[in-house]
Amino acid sequence: MPVLSLDEWLARLSRLPLMDHPGDVWRYDLSMTVLGALIMRVTDQPLGDVMATRIFDPLGMKDRGFTVPADKLDRFPPCYRPNREAGTADIWDPAGPSSFWASEPEFPGGHGGLVSTADDYLSFARMMMNSGKGPSGRQVLSEASVHAMMSDKVPVEVKARSPFSPGFWDNRGWG
Repeated sequence: MPVLSLDEWLARLSRLPLMDHPGDVWRYDLSMTVLGALIMRVTDQPLGDVMATRIFDPLGMKDRGFTVPADKLDRFPPCYRPNREAGTADIWDPAGPSSFWASEPEFPGGHGGLVSTADDYLSFARMMMNSGKGPSGRQVLSEASVHAMMSDKVPVEVKARSPFSPGFWDNRGWG
């Protein structure tokens, strides 16, 4: 199946009916995909470049991206997933050049796919805990953005209609 261009993806998405009215249901994932696509469209830049310029570089995050460079693949371990029937952990994504992250994704999305080191992720977490300020004191994200990111936005009545198991929403700040 051919991969759609950004413009075609947005055009097709815009023609689809809403699955639910805003505020009625919380859906995981799609809104971040749309946000990533809109960022690419508005800036006319790849999402990874925008994120590097605005977030990663100011935080000194050197080992991050939608791909792992060939010269660093030896540091990238395989990814496992549980096999409940067998009681084992099976390889979901192999290490090395066969890894999903060894090549550029056709459509890098805001919903996921970034890889990083623990040190780089710690830099991001520290920025979040420091109200959006990076290690140099530079404001990378506004305090209002950090507060919004760390605040629960899902109304109680939406959680009550959720298909997720009891306790899913507890102490997570989803939404």
